[in-house]
Amino acid sequence: MLDVSVAGACVIFPRGEGPRIGLNADVTLVFSSPQLAEPIAIEAVSAWQVEQVEGVRFGFKFSIKRTLAGQLYGLFNRRRFYGVKPDPSEPIEILCSPLGDEPAEPPALGSGDVVAVVEYISAGGVSIDVAPSVAGVLQGNLYVSLSFDVRGASDRRVVVGRTCNTRNPGKVLRCGLEFDRNHSPGFPETEMRLNRYVMERQRLLLLQSSHTE
Repeated sequence: MLDVSVAGACVIFPRGEGPRIGLNADVTLVFSSPQLAEPIAIEAVSAWQVEQVEGVRFGFKFSIKRTLAGQLYGLFNRRRFYGVKPDPSEPIEILCSPLGDEPAEPPALGSGDVVAVVEYISAGGVSIDVAPSVAGVLQGNLYVSLSFDVRGASDRRVVVGRTCNTRNPGKVLRCGLEFDRNHSPGFPETEMRLNRYVMERQRLLLLQSSHTE
């Protein structure tokens, strides 16, 4: 196993030794670990596969819809969320509005005081780059409203973000924000769409990597 989170897992098999699994195939993954009292079986779906020099990588998305709990959650929480850098040829812009020191209902869809560019994104949060000329609008605000689009206008979402860190790498202000699911309307749908975007982006990056080897 290469990676695991509460959303899915990535595994690799040596060439010629892996199972024959088609895309979107239903599978059962069995996890064993010293941290588990006994092996855990999880229903999953084959999301992607890539052939590389060292073997064949498979990406699986867990089928369960509930939150993993207890010893199982403890095992999978090594990385809570997968994340990716967006394709530079298809940048993601975010409209941001300050909300102050307390979470509040975000403004209407498509509104915002500052336009930022996504540097890194996952289903749990985002890192954005803000021009210094407008960074003052966001600085000093613990909570920020974020309006963004990862798959066309029909998928535009609005969430509340909690500022975790800020720094100045070069000519921009970089802000790391964690999504506040409790104050973001329709967040389960947003989370699902972001997971889909991240997994597709990871698949494309792996394909690009395999073609350059």
